[in-house]
Amino acid sequence: PSLTQKRQLSSVPLPLASENQDDTASTVYTSADITESIRHESEIEMKKVIKLFQSRKTSPLLFQTKDDLTSFTSSNQIQNYLFDCDGVLYRGTDSLPSASLAIQSLLNNGKQVYFVTNNAAASRMELKQKLEKVLRLPKDSLKEEMMIGSAYVASRYLHSRLLKENNNAQRVHVIGTSGLCKELESAGFDISGGPDPIDTTSLWGMSRDELASYPFPEGEIDAMVIGLDND
Repeated sequence: PSLTQKRQLSSVPLPLASENQDDTASTVYTSADITESIRHESEIEMKKVIKLFQSRKTSPLLFQTKDDLTSFTSSNQIQNYLFDCDGVLYRGTDSLPSASLAIQSLLNNGKQVYFVTNNAAASRMELKQKLEKVLRLPKDSLKEEMMIGSAYVASRYLHSRLLKENNNAQRVHVIGTSGLCKELESAGFDISGGPDPIDTTSLWGMSRDELASYPFPEGEIDAMVIGLDND
């Protein structure tokens, strides 16, 4: 497998792969190492959940094996499934164990699958492309309308509040990523602002001084949208 960016996973020891085993600074982890580590963590957490609900009369539906999942999705009457993304289907650029299998099983059984995220950085198209890449799904197996991100929800909310009463293009100032801007533009808004209007050196965004000198637009705006800007 290809090498991924070096990362620390504190709870589970990972196999080391380096040119010099005594030199921990040169250690890299393969994607297979990280996937196996996540799988091990997931199994530990599942055991905790099972133990927690053993003494209770009611418990959530738990799938402990792939057969449990396959049997459930092929036999029940539930047609619509909503998945959170980060921490549920992937972590960063690493797929969680069996996430791809679960999605493909649902799609193959004719179920309606939707992906929900409160991350405002990505447009629906960007989220679709990331899911297909990270989960290794066939290209265009997912559709843009299956993506429900907070950027899209914000655009629909503003559309219902501003454009419904006034057909003229409304001006929205954005402090956020290009993905957020794309969703608002597609809803018919005139956009100002966007990612990194000033040169910021902080890894965590604008400092207080930079925020104080932020170049807000001149003239009137109809709304301001502030979202995650990880650029």
